[in-house]
Amino acid sequence: TYKWYQNGNLLPGTGNTRKATTGGTYIVETNTGCPGYDSVVLTFIPTYHPTITMQGADHTVSVGQLNIEGVTVTGGSPGDTISWYKNRVMDTTQHSTTFSYFKTPGTDTIIAVIHKASNPCYHNDTSGVRYVWTTTGVNDLKNHQSMMVYPNPFTDAFTVYGTTSGDRLILYDMTGKMLQVFTASGQTTGLATEGLQSGCYLLRITDEAGRAKGNIPVMKR
Repeated sequence: TYKWYQNGNLLPGTGNTRKATTGGTYIVETNTGCPGYDSVVLTFIPTYHPTITMQGADHTVSVGQLNIEGVTVTGGSPGDTISWYKNRVMDTTQHSTTFSYFKTPGTDTIIAVIHKASNPCYHNDTSGVRYVWTTTGVNDLKNHQSMMVYPNPFTDAFTVYGTTSGDRLILYDMTGKMLQVFTASGQTTGLATEGLQSGCYLLRITDEAGRAKGNIPVMKR
């Protein structure tokens, strides 16, 4: 007679064959006719065919604006990994079903890939391409080009060139939360950012009256 176990649980039936309908570890014991049992361990890995689909449609975003993309996943499994690619370069910090960044000039191509390296029976899937175009106001573009941030990306601090005494420099995170406010004292303004985590931020510059002068995406290493 035979005893079958799935993941440590005794299954009904004593036959010498069994159909595995779900993944897991199976153990079969057989009575050898003498005292004691012999056993063999069989491991079945389920096959997954996930589908990842980009939400929404191609669209335009202004320079400096926070852009958020999302995907819908069906047929996945626990521990799936989603990798986002912007202009064919993989982002190493974001792996959820949403991807966000501050728009810079030019056309962006965004795709997402769902995968699981540890499962040979897992079939990766790639989303369709999302195109994100730039829309920029003439005044904003003019002001943006008259100012420069260096270095960018930065480590602990950066300098803004082209400011005017009294300008306000406001740093936002990718959720739109205001983090720091600085006041320019001349044509160059240094900003210390030791307390910030690595990632993308938006530097918004206004004059003393609060009129926008430009938005500059910056990145901390």
